[in-house]
Amino acid sequence: MDHRATVLRKVPGLFGIPAPELDELARSFRLIDVLDADLCTEGAAPRALFVLAEGRCEVSRTTPGGQRVRVAQLSPGCLFGHLSLLTEGVRTATVRTVGPARVLELPLDEARALLKNGPLHVTSALRRALIVATARQLAAATHTTAELARSAGLCTPDPARSTQPLPAVQEAEILLADPRW
Repeated sequence: MDHRATVLRKVPGLFGIPAPELDELARSFRLIDVLDADLCTEGAAPRALFVLAEGRCEVSRTTPGGQRVRVAQLSPGCLFGHLSLLTEGVRTATVRTVGPARVLELPLDEARALLKNGPLHVTSALRRALIVATARQLAAATHTTAELARSAGLCTPDPARSTQPLPAVQEAEILLADPRW
C-alpha cells in the first residue's frame, strides 16, 4: 500500500474505505517534508488541502487586539485547510508545523476538480472526510464558545446538563449518499 494511502487511512471519515478506493484518492495527494513552516496563513488566499502525516502542527488565530493565540494542536491524521475549500474564502487561522513534519498536500484547484469530475467512489470518500472534519471542528468550536461564555459569566451552567466535553463525531453518525459507506 502506498504510504499516502496509509496516512489517509488514519483520517476520520476514511476509516473502512476499501483499499482500491483509498489508493485512488491517495494518488491525488503529494507527500512533502516541511520544517517549522506556515502551511495556512490567517487571512491569506488558500492554496491547498492538507493531511498531517507525521509531526505536529499548531493552529493560531489573531485577536482583535492583534495578539496571536494558539487555539488547537493537530496530530497525525488531521485533515485541515478544508474550510477554504468549502467556503472559497480566505484562511480562518494559521497552521504552522512545529519542528519537522510530513504532510499530504492536495492543491485546492485539483481538489475542486476531483470533487466535481472525479469517480463517485473517490469523491464520496473525500466528501465523507470533509464532512467529518467540518463536524468535528464545529463541535470543538461550540464547546469552546460555551466554555468562554461560562467563564465570562454570560451564562450559568444548568446542573441538569452535563458539563463534559462534547463527544467526537463518530463516522456512523454521518449520512452519506453512497450506501456502501
